[in-house]
Amino acid sequence: MLVKAGLSPMRALRAATGDAARCVGLERVSGTIAAGKYADLVVLDGDPLADIGNTRRIHAVICRGRYLGPADRKRVLAEVETAAGAPHPHG
Repeated sequence: MLVKAGLSPMRALRAATGDAARCVGLERVSGTIAAGKYADLVVLDGDPLADIGNTRRIHAVICRGRYLGPADRKRVLAEVETAAGAPHPHG
């Protein structure tokens, strides 16, 4: 949506990461990759600077330094949806 509104892909990614962390006072521990910060990353199967739609092509997630592959992500999302009381779209 940010790119559709006129931001470049790079600016949209910065707004969603470093700028967002700064807005909520977490820039010392989140928002960018650096020693001492949370080890939270999304590994994509395509370059989001070439096509911002590649942000939806998630290969893996690193959360608190732990690798979450496709099966792990599906399980975690199902647990979150159950906790939130939302029906799970995949049964």
